[in-house]
Amino acid sequence: MNSKKISFAFISLALFCLIAGLCFGATGTFQYINPSFLKQELSFQQIRPLHVFLVTQFIWCAASGGLYYYLTVINNKLYSNVLGGIHFFLQLFCILAAVIDFFGNRFSGREYLEFPLSLSFMMIAGWVCCLVNFIGTIRSRPERYSISTWSWLTGILFFIITLTESSLWSLHHFNDNIVRDVTIQWKALGSMVGAWNMLIYGSAIRTFDRKIMDISFG
Repeated sequence: MNSKKISFAFISLALFCLIAGLCFGATGTFQYINPSFLKQELSFQQIRPLHVFLVTQFIWCAASGGLYYYLTVINNKLYSNVLGGIHFFLQLFCILAAVIDFFGNRFSGREYLEFPLSLSFMMIAGWVCCLVNFIGTIRSRPERYSISTWSWLTGILFFIITLTESSLWSLHHFNDNIVRDVTIQWKALGSMVGAWNMLIYGSAIRTFDRKIMDISFG
């Protein structure tokens, strides 16, 4: 998988997640109006996490696609297409596995991140690959000092930190105390929103810079 295909793959996966998430969201709306609608086949307890998870994955994958696209613009190619491919296929596997688990009523019990704990570790591994790829790609480029570059780097680092932090509920020290458990979950989730915002802002700043260049220099 070459550099451009990695970006295209993430964007395509993001659009798939968006469409599927909207479909499950619409189904959940009908179930809210008519609780008996598909109650036996697919309950609201399954629909809600499916909708939330897939829409969240739309944001993650779209942000990743934008990141990989602009990395190829900066350096013509990625530091490692293999690492980019691993990141994509780990994310794809986690999305499919989580959806299957939700259909099978297998939940972790966490808000917004209801998928089994093992999938969190796979996602973390994917973002570690992304971090290595990112640093390897921009380390010899003058753009490494740009605002967008620092925004991307912050977003990647905080994705790794917050995904790890959101898994602390599995430790006895946290799950033995409901206040401590809920506090760490919501703190991690709030920071995670900041992480994906930094990835989005990095791409938005880069897009804006290129648009200004087009206007200024034709």
